[in-house]
Amino acid sequence: MSSVYFVNSGSEAIEGAMKLAKRYTGRTEIISFKNAYHGSTHGSLSIMGNEEFKNAFRPLLPDIRQIEYNNISDIKQITTHTAAVIIETIQGEAGAVVPQNDFLKLLKKRCNEVGAILVADEIQCGFGRTGKLFAFEHYDFIPDVLCLAKGMGGGMPIGAFISSKEIMHSLTHNPHLGHITTFGGHPVSCAASAATLTVLLEEKLIEQVEKKEK
Repeated sequence: MSSVYFVNSGSEAIEGAMKLAKRYTGRTEIISFKNAYHGSTHGSLSIMGNEEFKNAFRPLLPDIRQIEYNNISDIKQITTHTAAVIIETIQGEAGAVVPQNDFLKLLKKRCNEVGAILVADEIQCGFGRTGKLFAFEHYDFIPDVLCLAKGMGGGMPIGAFISSKEIMHSLTHNPHLGHITTFGGHPVSCAASAATLTVLLEEKLIEQVEKKEK
């Protein structure tokens, strides 16, 4: 069973996922990818791969390591010190870079081996944009945490991070209410999101993506 935490935006979903991984694992290192884009708040900026966006705001969060997308040998840098690996299932700002050579499956395998949390950022590529409801469905792996926003709201502000009940439970104590948000899960935004999902599925818009892509 999964648990959903509704927030206001993609950046906040990333922030929540970072906190969740640190809290669940008791570790501090977060690994992200070169050329990645995850948002403009302080934590999400810290794991962004574009130095042009980051330099004016340093120092950013410590214990951030960046590796190269699709570089299988770099996976070895994920260790028992790593709390989370955060990856765009398909890199967006980098130029629509897709995973190759079972990269995501091997990444998930390594995270399982060392006890790290694999976070999939599908803020840009999720909600039907790749011909599946979620992009990870193309690549035969399931992330430990899924971050969503953008298309999720059909134009209204909403985001979410999703994980198992076991992992998400770690935000319920020490401290109590480990992640809070004023407008997350606002009923108007949730209604818009539910309507968006209904249209995507009932009007079979997702099934049209592959043809439109060509």
